Amino acid sequence: MKHQAMKKHLFLFAFLTLSVFIISCGGNKSSEEVAQDGTSADSLGVSEEKHAFYGIYQGILPCGNCTGIQTVIHLMEDSTYTKRFIYLGRDTDEVQVEEGTITWNPDGTVVTLTGPSASIQYLVSVDKITQLAQNGQPYQGSDAGQYILNRTEIMTPTPEPQE
Repeated sequence: MKHQAMKKHLFLFAFLTLSVFIISCGGNKSSEEVAQDGTSADSLGVSEEKHAFYGIYQGILPCGNCTGIQTVIHLMEDSTYTKRFIYLGRDTDEVQVEEGTITWNPDGTVVTLTGPSASIQYLVSVDKITQLAQNGQPYQGSDAGQYILNRTEIMTPTPEPQE
């Protein structure tokens, strides 16, 4: 039974990421393209290079009352985002969708996603974003590395949210 539930969640996640891809087909600059421009990966993050970080990030974030939150975030160049997520290990497979606006800190290293219910900050680095704690600092402790969403070029469709 557990194996079947895990297969179902993996299928939903794959389906989730492909739909984000379909929605977001556009010209995002990859880290290789930025490097070909002559800009080193270490110098990215300054406000002139923010466009290099727009794209799709995914992973499983920690959850206090479930086994994890399967998350896909699409950062778009029009200063908006779409976040699709599923709480794993619950009785429902409902895909939740949140949309909102993006703001950057002055040096272009932290992005704040402001949605209908909350604002969440992410530290931006090449090919990943790291969710920050409410105080704006990185999470500490043994699960600190679990707050990372990796950039992906492979997308799968997302099912429509259930009502």
